[in-house]
Amino acid sequence: MALKRPTSDTTSYREWADTGSTFNPAMMSVCAWVKPHENTAFATAINKRLNAGVIGSWGLSLTSPAPGKFRFVFIAAGGQTRQASASTNFTLDTWNHWMGVYDKSNIILYWNGNKTVGEAETANMASLNVNIRCFERNNTPSPSNDMNCDIAEVGLWSVPLTQAEATALASGACPLSIRPASLFLYDPMFINSNNRFVGSKIDFGTLEHVSHPRIIGVGD
Repeated sequence: MALKRPTSDTTSYREWADTGSTFNPAMMSVCAWVKPHENTAFATAINKRLNAGVIGSWGLSLTSPAPGKFRFVFIAAGGQTRQASASTNFTLDTWNHWMGVYDKSNIILYWNGNKTVGEAETANMASLNVNIRCFERNNTPSPSNDMNCDIAEVGLWSVPLTQAEATALASGACPLSIRPASLFLYDPMFINSNNRFVGSKIDFGTLEHVSHPRIIGVGD
């Protein structure tokens, strides 16, 4: 699996093309290292048009009411919102590993390797003809939905990852080393040659010297 370059970088989001519904698995996993600078209800870090009633949409977002907690949510074939949420709040301005899994039995959340089994669901994920986006909800531009955060090491798989794989990722494994044959998208979100992180929600596209989670085998 090669690095998947974004098709759009703006001052408010990074986007990867998927308008042909290329990523349309029965099951999935999505992860990222996230350093939140806010704790706002429904703020979204990475998603595919996460919005109530939009069948096939999914995302890593915060719960409501504020202060929100990490959750993974998707809209099932019948239009039901299915989710798994962390039991405790996160710490602002700190790197956390955040991963959502759907295995056709349950919605599962891993937060720094800790597992929460959420609501039950058995249907295949529905096709949705929109792009995948970080920081801002697809086709739902609203400041209250955008997450002010840093994001790194984005991975998206067409299979449900295991507890052991979630623990490895939260311990610093690169997504490229986890089931590469099923890895649809990987973006480190930083420039490997000099360990610079590419932007934030506010200054996206600007190279900045900021901390990055330590990834085994990537950079120094």
